[in-house]
Formats: sequence, C-alpha cells, structure tokens
Amino acid sequence: MRKALSLAAWALAALTTLGPATAQETPANPPQLEIVAADGGVRSIAGGYGHTCAVSGRGNVWCWGANQFGQLGIGTTTASLVPQRVTLGTRIRSVTAGSSFTCALSTSGRAYCWGNNYHGELGDTTRVTRTTPVEVSGLGEGVRALVAGLGHTCAINADFELLCWGNNEGWPLG
Repeated sequence: MRKALSLAAWALAALTTLGPATAQETPANPPQLEIVAADGGVRSIAGGYGHTCAVSGRGNVWCWGANQFGQLGIGTTTASLVPQRVTLGTRIRSVTAGSSFTCALSTSGRAYCWGNNYHGELGDTTRVTRTTPVEVSGLGEGVRALVAGLGHTCAINADFELLCWGNNEGWPLG
C-alpha cells in the first residue's frame, strides 16, 4: 500500500502545475512528499485542478499548489510550492479534492471543506469562498465517506444515506 501511495503521489506531483516542464525532469521522489513523509507518511492523497493535498500518518492535512480560491486551506490565496499544514484542530483520516476546493473527513466522522464555494460545494449553507476549513452543515459525526466532484460534494452519513450538495448542472447529484 505504501508503494501505491508513493506512486500516486509521484504521479499527482508530476502532473500538477508545480511539476517539472518535462517527464525527463520529474524526480523519482518529489520534494513535496518528503515533508509529508516526515509527519508519519502519506495515508491519503487527492488532487484538484492544480493543487494536491495529503493526509499524514499523524492525521494532519498538507496542501500545495494553486490557491486562487483558498483551496489550500491556509488562510490566504497565495500559491505554495511547498506543502502547507492545514489547521483543523482534529485528526483527519481522508482528504478529497474538487476542481478548486478541498474536503477532509476527521477520524470522528466530521466533514470539513474549504476553497471555492460558487455552487455551494463546501456545504456550509453559503456561497462564500473560504480560505480556511469550515464544517459541513447538518452532517454531524459519523460520516462514513466523503468525495468531491468537479463542483459538488457527496457524503455517506451515519445512517448510510447518500447526501450531495453543490453544482447540479447535468444532474450529477441525482
């Protein structure tokens, strides 16, 4: 599993806007992952449109790349070539990324999102772009799964119900 995560992370790093210009210049171990590896290794990784986020073995979220909508979750809209730790105040078990937003699922099953919120994809009942994490409204604890699409997000709650929010153009929400 560790080798698979390393390969996935390498591929994501190589394909983001942060990667080298050509495949020949792509390093075997992207420097971005060394920072996350020092925090207990990579448990989960997700790539959006120009940004990447990873969950470390210690349950911390690290993000790097494009940040025009705050999708890195670090309180600014400044891009970063180096992984930045997202302050969540709780341990995270997985991360998922949409085009320009990111969501994380805590070990207690609480969902948090940040970044572009044009279509309500953050699930906080607003359309306000957030540069720091906000808890998804109405889910509480016990969320079993969380996944982001281009401009929408879906969760499986404690009662095994599928709940989706965000952009419904083309009816991806059902």
